[in-house]
Amino acid sequence: MKGNKLKEFFRVIKFTIVSISAGIIQIALFALFNEVFTWDYWPAYLLSLLASILWNFTINRSVTFKAASNVKVAMLLVLLFYAVFTPLSTILGDLCEENGVNEYIVLAVTMILNFALEFLYTRFVVYRNSCDTLDSQVKTKKPALFRFIAWCVKLFYKKVEIVGLENIPNDASLIIGNHAQMYGPLFGELRFPLPKKVWCIGEMMNIKEVPAYAFADFWSGKPKSVRWFYKLLSHIIAPLASYLFTNADTIGVYKDARCAKTFKETIRNLENDNHIIIFPETRESYNHIINDFQDKFIDVSRMYYKKNKKALAFIPMYNAAKIRKVIFGKPIYFDPEMDMDTQRKVICDYLKAEITKLAGELPKHKVVPYDNVGRKNYKYSK
Repeated sequence: MKGNKLKEFFRVIKFTIVSISAGIIQIALFALFNEVFTWDYWPAYLLSLLASILWNFTINRSVTFKAASNVKVAMLLVLLFYAVFTPLSTILGDLCEENGVNEYIVLAVTMILNFALEFLYTRFVVYRNSCDTLDSQVKTKKPALFRFIAWCVKLFYKKVEIVGLENIPNDASLIIGNHAQMYGPLFGELRFPLPKKVWCIGEMMNIKEVPAYAFADFWSGKPKSVRWFYKLLSHIIAPLASYLFTNADTIGVYKDARCAKTFKETIRNLENDNHIIIFPETRESYNHIINDFQDKFIDVSRMYYKKNKKALAFIPMYNAAKIRKVIFGKPIYFDPEMDMDTQRKVICDYLKAEITKLAGELPKHKVVPYDNVGRKNYKYSK
């Protein structure tokens, strides 16, 4: 009897630890959707909750309860619990938030209720007769949490109309586009229809470097009175951010000595006929459509030419996120006879002018800028 009580005590401890990790994932995702994507409360809460459910279910089944029960049946029972808990907590949470209760307080209360009720339900309903019966675990080829988060984001990041694919060569090329806050990278990761890799700032792929970069890039312009909160938030999202960006189709980009690794990996992927998607905008404005470009990405073409004797194409891409269109323009090619200083200027000037032209040819629409500003500050294309 004492042995069983001790086992159940440690089961509660394990469940608590897993729940804390799921809570961190939920808070980090909620912050990502709420602060960076600027979604409304309910989709931000709902998707972050679903991700934590999947994490909790997967780890608790194999580690906490060690249950060999049918996975589909167990998941169905868990979903039945959340079929009641999720709509109630979503509706009540949304009502509280609309009536002035801070969204993070609402989130904390629902998470505490979720923890207590889920343990009791899981232990005495889902795994009532199958605890400690698991002999082996099945490993998945890809991280389940990453695939689930990507699937969830796809639900809200709707398909876009793609125009100008004929301008992209069959073999490797460099796709250069406007960042459009998160819309550019999301398109590259989820909707670009050809083999690809997306350049991603390397600091967001390293858990130790995420906080400083995230705060400086996303929230440094916040009022001084609340900056402490966003500094804390930048640490909370660090594990999730590094997890997501590392598992996505990305190449880490660095501005220090590690840039050699960036270029080496980029060349290797180009040789495997992957298109490389790059968002080279800086903080300085170029016009009402895009910001100015960093130009060192042009050097990839020189390295590629030296090794393969092929002139890479640079394809301009404009992401009209608000009207769900992505347009690819006519390419410009690396010229091995031109010196690099001139070539950087020529290629960058062409790409910026062409992206501006592509935007201007569309019906009047709001332009999502590179800078993380509120939607009320978006400018129109015309």
